[in-house]
Amino acid sequence: MRRATSATLAGWAVVFGILGGRIYHVLTDPELYFKHGEDAVNALKIWDGGLGIPGAIALGTVGAWIGCRRHDMKLSSIRRRRRARRGLRPGHRPLGQLVQQRALRPATTLPWKLEIHQIDVTSRQARA
Repeated sequence: MRRATSATLAGWAVVFGILGGRIYHVLTDPELYFKHGEDAVNALKIWDGGLGIPGAIALGTVGAWIGCRRHDMKLSSIRRRRRARRGLRPGHRPLGQLVQQRALRPATTLPWKLEIHQIDVTSRQARA
């Protein structure tokens, strides 16, 4: 069997990571989905938000491991591939904070500003 590319292994890790993140979110905030009057099917609606990083990391690692096993590789071989990309590392944290809306900076009036909304959990409405 031929060796997997980084994109193949990342595909496994991303799919499992999204599933793990959603499972973690639903398990840590069950009142949003299983409280009286709530529709439990909403727990499956991943596009409505709610992913937990610990679950994403845990199952994402499992996904990468499965991808490695399917291509007769060791999971530790991924570390060697990552070493070559260490120059990209400084950009990861700010991008992640931006996506998670944790980029806490002073307010600005510039036209390219980022508007971060606060979500009211009870009404599920965003307020600026």
